[in-house]
Amino acid sequence: MKQATSFQISTGCIVLAVCSGLVGCVSQTKECLVPDDIDVLLLLPTRLGSAESSLAPNVLDPLLAYYGRRRSPGSAISQQAETGLVLSADEIRAIMKRHDLKVFVFNGNLKTSPISIPYHLRMGRPLLVMLTPHADNPRWFLVVGYDERRRLVVVQDGRAGLVALPLDAFVNAWTPNEKLTIVVGEAEQ
Repeated sequence: MKQATSFQISTGCIVLAVCSGLVGCVSQTKECLVPDDIDVLLLLPTRLGSAESSLAPNVLDPLLAYYGRRRSPGSAISQQAETGLVLSADEIRAIMKRHDLKVFVFNGNLKTSPISIPYHLRMGRPLLVMLTPHADNPRWFLVVGYDERRRLVVVQDGRAGLVALPLDAFVNAWTPNEKLTIVVGEAEQ
C-alpha cells in the first residue's frame, strides 16, 4: 500500500475519540491507537492549522503530496485560505485537474461496493468527505483509515491530526451532507 515518506504522528498515536456525535470528538482522550492497530490505514503527510485557520490547505496539501504534487502559490487553495470559505466539490475537482489528477464525486457508503470508503482505502486511495462537526458548519476531512472490527473511521483533521471516530459518530456527521465523498487518483487510473 502506498505510504507518503514524510508522515509523522508527533504523539506516536492516533487519538481515539470517545463521543456520541462528532462535536467534541477531536479533543484528545487518554486512549491512543498505534497505526498497526488499524485494519486499513494510509499514511499521508500531516499539515495542522490553528482552529481559526482555513482548513482547505490542511486537507488538500496532504492529498496533493500523497500523489507527489504541490500546490502553486496563488492557487485556489491559497485564495480559499484567505477567504475562509469552504471549497465546493467542483472547485476541488478543478484544483485536482490542474495537478493532472482525476476526481470522482459521489454519495459514498461503508459497504463493500466500489463507492465505499473501505474499498477505496484498500485500493490505496484516501477520500475527502464533507462532515458537519458542528451544527451548520460543514467542512472537508480526509478519510485515511477504517477498522471494521472496532467500528472506527480514521480521519485526518486539519485541526487535530489523526482521529479515530466511532462509526456512528462519523455517519451522523456525514449524513447531513448526503454522504458527499470525493476520491482522487492519478489521471491514468
